[in-house]
Amino acid sequence: MAATAREIRRHGCPVLLSGPFTRQIHDLSSWREWADELGGGAVQLVWIKSDAATLRQRLTERALQRDSAKIAEFEQFIASMKLDIEPAAPHVTIDNRLAATDCVEAQVARVATGH
Repeated sequence: MAATAREIRRHGCPVLLSGPFTRQIHDLSSWREWADELGGGAVQLVWIKSDAATLRQRLTERALQRDSAKIAEFEQFIASMKLDIEPAAPHVTIDNRLAATDCVEAQVARVATGH
C-alpha cells in the first residue's frame, strides 16, 4: 500500500489511505517512518474516533462475513484497536461515535476547509 501511495504522490496526486494503521499512529517514531515511506511531503492523519458500542452496532448492521471473527471475539478486537487512546501522531479528529454532538458531515466539512 505504501509503495502504491508513494508512486501516486510522486506524480503530484493526493492519496487517501483508509485503515486502522494502529501500530503506526500510536508510536510517533513508527508514524514518521511510515510517512517518509509514503513520499511526497506532508501526510495528514484524520483519526476517526469511535467506541465499543458504535463499532459493535456498525459491524452488526454491516453484516459482512469478514466481520464475523471481529464480532465473535469482540473484546479482543476492540482492545487491539485502542479505541480510547488518541494517536501519538499529529492528527485531526472526527468523532464518529453514536453519542457525537456534531454530525460527521459537518466535521468532515470543517476538516476539508481547514476550520
